[in-house]
Amino acid sequence: MGTERDWVRVVATQVCDECGLDAASLPRDELAAQIGHAAASWTVLLDATPASRLRVRVHDSPWSPLEYAGHVVGVLEVFGPRIDRMLAEEAPELGWWDHEAAVVEDGYQQADPDRVGAALRAAADALTGRLAGLDDEQWGRTGVRRAGELFSVEGLARFAWHEVVHHLHDAADLLAEARTSGVLRTAEAVVLLRATPGVPVDISAFSSNTLFGQPGIYPDGPPMSPATGEPLDDIGAHAVLDALLEPEHAARAHARIDDPDLRQRVPDPSLRAALCLLTGGPADPLLEAFVEGTTPVVRLGIGPTAGEGRVIGAEQDDTDGGRRVLNQRYRAEHPALVAPSLAHALCHHGDLASSPEEATLHGLLGAVHTWLLAGTPTLGELRSELARRQASLTITLLNARPPGSTAASIRCPDGPGTIPGGNPRLACPDLWSIPFTDRRPQDCDLFVPRPVRASLARLAAGTAPPVPERYDDALGRWLTEHLGRGVWFGDVVRAVAGLALGLHGGGPAILGGATGTPPN
Repeated sequence: MGTERDWVRVVATQVCDECGLDAASLPRDELAAQIGHAAASWTVLLDATPASRLRVRVHDSPWSPLEYAGHVVGVLEVFGPRIDRMLAEEAPELGWWDHEAAVVEDGYQQADPDRVGAALRAAADALTGRLAGLDDEQWGRTGVRRAGELFSVEGLARFAWHEVVHHLHDAADLLAEARTSGVLRTAEAVVLLRATPGVPVDISAFSSNTLFGQPGIYPDGPPMSPATGEPLDDIGAHAVLDALLEPEHAARAHARIDDPDLRQRVPDPSLRAALCLLTGGPADPLLEAFVEGTTPVVRLGIGPTAGEGRVIGAEQDDTDGGRRVLNQRYRAEHPALVAPSLAHALCHHGDLASSPEEATLHGLLGAVHTWLLAGTPTLGELRSELARRQASLTITLLNARPPGSTAASIRCPDGPGTIPGGNPRLACPDLWSIPFTDRRPQDCDLFVPRPVRASLARLAAGTAPPVPERYDDALGRWLTEHLGRGVWFGDVVRAVAGLALGLHGGGPAILGGATGTPPN
């Protein structure tokens, strides 16, 4: 947070226009829980991000994500004793903590991220413990900071909550900018996303002709056809991981793709590469669950799917409920185009899936595609049938934004329309409104599996409450209120992906080619 703003006044009277937090309106009895929740979100961020990435400074940011984390630890450790003094003394003089100097003097940039995460959790637990059970008089006790600035215990707790949340967003934005090679600043992304969605620059990136009974979203585009050729061999699979993943994530993926157990369960190298491309992204929890053998699907192959339009589904005449196959029609497609459909398939309830489940999992598919496009925008130049099918789902996710807002969601009832200038029969405000199936809720399995909930949480703000456990209206409301922030689905990631698909008046070429060209 910049020092030129009166942050005490912002926290006490306003919704922060930078992080979106309304720190003043939360009932004070809920402050401890919210501070703890935001601290837990920091832990997820630190655990999921390679140390080298945490130390990167992008553009003119004064601090790295790791330095922001260290600062949050410092805030919590300073505020705890201050509250102790305020409870024990009459309006004590609290002094001034030079937080700028602490960044250098305490070596935040050189710290071990694991130790920082542990210290943050411990400091948050200590502070929230102090707040538990306070009465009205204790909440109102005061202390004085520099220049006669008066704080109450309640005011200091609200300030602490805002610090934890605000700098979580700072760190997430920086990591997103780093993920996209710094080609777009957060402020530039905000300008693009607040504009009303328009007709894409090149409609040939999206579905056109009717396929498996489903019409295309831009019927005037050229006909679609699948990629041709042979699937990747082991060498090609490793090359894809190097080309599309950050080095630390690629190292994990290389080790995993050669794991004997995974090779037995997923024999095809190209399909294993697609699976391993989920490493480090929004669907990483689904990948981890598959590797552990805790997803309903535990084996993958290539063959004819029972439903001819399925990208991944049960194989024709196969009674193995734990096995799914990539439609042989798409055996030559780029693994980055197959990976999003794996995110959809690994915990899919099959014939017991409801329309809300389909909307949610198609949204997760679109988020994975978005993440991969943001890291390698030249993927947006691919024009195979599967590339255009995935792009057609992704545009429906990215354009589901309320007027004037940057946040996109799976459920956006007041969205202006997701396919401007497209097929009027398919016009809709969001994925949630699409009738994927006519099954009644009582005929469906409505439980949201843990890996799906963990993946959805990665698409939301760090202040979001836990993801609901049922595919129903409560989940829909959660999606509307909380999606569209953070490292994996924040403004920069979505804006760069949108540029790659030509949604904001440009395509991969205007991004400067900084992120390379995907291998064939």
